[in-house]
Amino acid sequence: DMNQHKQLLKDLDAKLARTDASATTYETKFQVATRTVNSLKVGIQSIFTKIGCNASVMSEMLADTQVTENNMMQYLGMIEA
Repeated sequence: DMNQHKQLLKDLDAKLARTDASATTYETKFQVATRTVNSLKVGIQSIFTKIGCNASVMSEMLADTQVTENNMMQYLGMIEA
């Protein structure tokens, strides 16, 4: 019947609006997390350099001369050592 169809459409529109709002929220959270990780990478690289570590000499152990998400823990371990 027509009323059921209209109600179904209204319900689907409401669900779509909630889903869009959730997607926007998660996108914002992702952007904040990405900025945080990038700041951490810069900070770790800075500390690594300031304490006199040379990534090019240790590139075999680090697999990269720049801090990445994949090697952040290795850099932190070397800073700690």
